[in-house]
Amino acid sequence: MKKKCILWVIVVLLIMLSLAIGSNRQFSLFGLFQGQHKSWELFWESRLPRTLAIILASSAISLSGLLMQTISQNPYAAPSTTGTTEAAQLGILSSLFFFGKATLFQKMSFAFISSGAIQLLVGPASSFFLVQMKVLSSTLATSFGSVL
Repeated sequence: MKKKCILWVIVVLLIMLSLAIGSNRQFSLFGLFQGQHKSWELFWESRLPRTLAIILASSAISLSGLLMQTISQNPYAAPSTTGTTEAAQLGILSSLFFFGKATLFQKMSFAFISSGAIQLLVGPASSFFLVQMKVLSSTLATSFGSVL
């Protein structure tokens, strides 16, 4: 119980640190509490969305990793050990090949599609077809979580 309390205190401190640190010198926590317009604007338009995006993306990635480990019943399973990372890199490379100046959306789409397609191709080749299909679903969850 004591370890959980310590971890929660560390998480809250890191969230506060993320809200306080940035490249703009016009923001200060003191100015935020005094009600300065510029500090409030920077807080609501930059600092808070960035921190919430970090929290949501990291929780989605950790949850999909737990799902991948649970489904494959392998405590060492990770996107890099199942080939998902390499398949996504292949997708990004192919998007740059097909589109000379690929946008971020095109790169992410190719990475998402290629990671799913390669998992489908690898799945039937192994004797654990059902496990591979379950890993595919967690792979797609990993890709979708990292897009968020």
